Formats: sequence, structure tokens, C-alpha cells
Amino acid sequence: MASFKDIFNAAEQGNPAAQYNLGLIYRKGEAVPQDDAEAVGWFLKAAQQNHAKAQLNLAWMYQEGKGVSQDDVKAAKWYLKAAEQGNAQAQFNLALMYSKGEGVALDHIEAAKWFLESAEQGIANAQYNLGIMYQDGLGVQKDSTEAVKWFNKAAKQGHTDAQAKLDAMRKALQDEQREAARAVKESPRILPSNAADASSIPDEFPDEKKEALSQDHAKQILVSQYLKAAEQGLADAQYHLGVIYEEGSGVPRDNEKAIKWYRAAAEQGHPEAQNKLEALSPAGHETMPGDTQPPVDGNETTAYTKPDESANALIVVTDELAEQNHDIEQEVPETTATESNPSPEISDDEKGYREAAEQGDADIQNRLGLMYKNGDGVMQNHVEAAKWFLKASEQGFADAQLNLGNMYQEGSGVPQNDAEAAKWYREAAEKGHAGAQYNLGLKYFFGEGVPRDFAEAIKWYQKAALQDNVDAQFTLGGIYEEGVVIPEDPAEAERWYRRAAEKGHERARYRLELMHRHV
Repeated sequence: MASFKDIFNAAEQGNPAAQYNLGLIYRKGEAVPQDDAEAVGWFLKAAQQNHAKAQLNLAWMYQEGKGVSQDDVKAAKWYLKAAEQGNAQAQFNLALMYSKGEGVALDHIEAAKWFLESAEQGIANAQYNLGIMYQDGLGVQKDSTEAVKWFNKAAKQGHTDAQAKLDAMRKALQDEQREAARAVKESPRILPSNAADASSIPDEFPDEKKEALSQDHAKQILVSQYLKAAEQGLADAQYHLGVIYEEGSGVPRDNEKAIKWYRAAAEQGHPEAQNKLEALSPAGHETMPGDTQPPVDGNETTAYTKPDESANALIVVTDELAEQNHDIEQEVPETTATESNPSPEISDDEKGYREAAEQGDADIQNRLGLMYKNGDGVMQNHVEAAKWFLKASEQGFADAQLNLGNMYQEGSGVPQNDAEAAKWYREAAEKGHAGAQYNLGLKYFFGEGVPRDFAEAIKWYQKAALQDNVDAQFTLGGIYEEGVVIPEDPAEAERWYRRAAEKGHERARYRLELMHRHV
């Protein structure tokens, strides 16, 4: 199979996907001497045809001065083109350039805009930087709650700097609460250490009036402290604020506000708040622990880190990163197979699942992993999810092996590791799991965690396609239609597109229509 020749011929004929892949081949020195200048040339050809990942890589080459003179202005130009097409890594790098004034005018509003675009697509470093923007009020209204939200999202993906932020902010609030409770006079919930005493009240008031005013002032101080902490996500503060409004202690009695704060705490799993909410809420209303944010305080600042400053530095887009999950035919899906969800007949009670899982039931271990991964009835926890997927995988449970492979592929709950992802995909693929077979095919196609091997990739695509995996069927259709890594075969392309289209694959239907237009 003359794969390089086929790719080169397709690139010469103007196929942007082939031009992009040829750029990667020269960038990496695969089958040809490594040549950054040649890589830039092919990236440019594809980028000029609006190939987003080629634009991303070309921008990075300009930014780093690889194969071309270093030029931040041109880097920003190409990042913008890719970002406007929805490329998350380009959006992140463009945001960094705006935040530093590199290649573009310094503009925190634009930086925040692009960090948000990237963060919403799951880029952990973008989520972390967006948290910084909200914490410091850079380009956005200063908002500790939003900062917590984005730090939390990044931390759940294993971002250690984001977790450190949350820990520091939580500690600051807890220290403040302990200080407030230290000199309680009448009630551990009412009088803080900085409460006024009777001697601070003007002499024209009688002693009993002085004491009453002193207590009211103390209550107002504590309400203010609890409100600040509650608004920043501290569940205990939300609960106590609910108590304050329910009892009318220092504020007018207000059941609606009490319910609001009980609900906020209950959604973080606060048991007393859940009990209070059940008692106060209208009949039939239920609350479940949700994916709300941990307690934090927003007064620490952190400068943006450059890509080469630490292991947790903000991402630099390399050719390997940009190429991830890119198929030779542009319409081929870039996502991995979906996980298997728990069937409805089993209760989603966490305790019941955990008891069964700890007894070694691999199916339940996998389901418990999915609960933690998706935050289904439990607080979302990717580390805990990976732990249960591993236990089930070690017992040979194919669904769990696919899910564990996806965790390594994404770097969710475990360090990102293509070799480990490929290992677990293979374990499941060899048991006949179609989704894992397709994912393993992707790994061989791009040489991620395994040596690049187009023949092996197509072998696994075919195995998955024969089990009616529509992504594999569509991918095979693209490979046969383009003839980039194997000889072009329109009949085979149509056959696989048709099988995928019959199962509702819209892009397969579109490719069929295009093929018939040219007949």
C-alpha cells in the first residue's frame, strides 16, 4: 500500500484533508525527512481552503517560527480563522494572544470571549483562565461565583492549578467563618467575634436597649458574612443563611429566601439542607445533589502562565494535538464511540450500587463509573469514575474497557495517555466490541499510542462496520471515496455510505447525494 504516494497525489490534486495530513507527515518526519518548511507549505495550501486544523497548525508554526519567520500577527490571523470555525484549541490560543497583546492589541474583552468559546468545548486550560478572568474582573464583570464554576470544571479534568485555586479559596472562607464564630455570646449561629458590645451604643439609650441594639448589629454582620460566603458557593453558609431567613434572625422572616438557600446547599449534597427543603418545599418537589460548585473565595490572583513555564502550563497546539481524531475525509466524525448507559431496571441509588460494586460485580462497577462520570445521582467525579471503570476492566468487562479507554483518550480522571487508551480499546475490541474496534481503528490511522498503520486501521474499521457501527461505516465510505490511503473505489464508498445512511447517518446521506450528482 503506497500510502505516502497516495496522500501526496491527492494533495497535489487539491484535496485539503490530504494536504493537511501531508503537512503532518513532513512536520513529524514520517516516511520522509523532517522538513518544517515543507510542512508549512502544505498547511498553507489546506488552510487557504478553510481547513480548520491546517489553519491551527499554520498559526502555531508562525507563532513558534518553525519553517517560517516568527510572526505573531500572522499567527493571530490564522488562529482567528480556525477559531471562527469552532476549533477549540485555536480559540484558546487566540484568547491567550489577546490577553497578552501578542500579534493583536491587548484586549481582555476579546480574550474572555474566546476563552469562553474554548472553555464551553471542554478545554481545561481555557476553563482555568476564564476563572481567572472572572476572579480578577478582566474583560468581564468580576464574579466569584462564575470564577468558582470554571475553576471547578477545570479541576474535574485534573487541572491542578484550578484545584489549588479552589482549595485556597475554600480555606479562606472557612477561616473567616471560624473567626466569626469564635466569640459567640448567645448563639453559635448569631454572634460573630466582631459583634458590637453594649459599650459601643450611645449613652442616651437605656442598658436594655443598648444590649438589644448590640445583638441586632451582630446579627446583621453575620448575615452579611453568610451572604458573601453563600454567594460564592459555600454549602454550610447557604444552609445557615436558609436557617436565618426561616427563623427571621437578624432579617425579616422570608420562607421564599430560606427555600432558595436551602436548595442551593441541598444541590451540593448538604443533608440538613435537603431535610429542611423537603419540609418547606411544596408537596412533590424533590431535590437531588447536583453539579454545583465547591466553596471558594476569590481574592487570590494568578498571572497567566506561558506554555513552557510548567507542566501545567497553558496548552501550545502542536501537530500531534491538532491532528487528534482528524480523519482523512473531512466529514468523518471526530468523536469516539459512546459509552453504554445503565439500563433502567436497576435503581440508581449510590449506596446500593457501591455495595454491589464492592462485591465485585463488573457490570455494576461500570455503571457506578458512569454515574460518577456523568454526575448521575452523585457528585460528578472523574477520578472516581476511572477507578470503577478500571476495576470492571480488569475483570474483562468490555463496556468498561471502552469507557476506560475514553478516559485515557480524554485525560479525564487520569493523565492523558494514548498508549493506555489504545491498550484498553484493544482489550474490548478483541472481545468484539464495535465501538472499541472503531476507536482502535482511529488510533492506528493517526498513530496515537500505536505505530501508524493504515492497513490495521482499516481492518478494525471493517470489523466495527460489519457490526453496524455507523461511524465506522461512514469512515470507510470516506476512505474509499477519496482513495487517499487505498485505491479509490466508488462502489465500496457508496456501499458503506448507504449502510450508514439507512441507519439515519445524515452526513452519509449527504455524501451519497453528492456522489450521485456527479454520476
